[in-house]
Amino acid sequence: MELQVKNMEISDSNITLRVLLEQHKKSKEEIEETISNNLKQNVLPYLDFLKEEVKDRKCALYATMIETNIHKITSTFSKQLSSVLLNLTPREIQVANLVRQGRTSKDIAELLSLTLGTVEFYRLNLRKKLGINSQKINLRTYLLSFPTT
Repeated sequence: MELQVKNMEISDSNITLRVLLEQHKKSKEEIEETISNNLKQNVLPYLDFLKEEVKDRKCALYATMIETNIHKITSTFSKQLSSVLLNLTPREIQVANLVRQGRTSKDIAELLSLTLGTVEFYRLNLRKKLGINSQKINLRTYLLSFPTT
């Protein structure tokens, strides 16, 4: 009899925990949606105005990068980094993200204040670490096959 009572208590606790977990999940989704909507309504329109007004090429690229990263953040709140990308250095991840965005080596060099040769070195390291060094695979296409960071 005592075991049945304890079993019922555990069962009730499990049900309560499941309900709380579901409520937490819904709350998280609502917060993510609110953040996404606020960014789309209160930030992105002004970023578009900024991109139209900026005459300096480097500043325009920065504005485009900001917009791209905002879209990436709002569309991938719950995605995880691919384990393949975890062995990259922070600068390699930065270069990889810019390659994913379709930036040229020249653009990347300008944005990160690096030489063109340094960017090419990072691109080669990315190819080596991703195992596509001696293959005829487009680096951007390959990087796009992974979930975003």
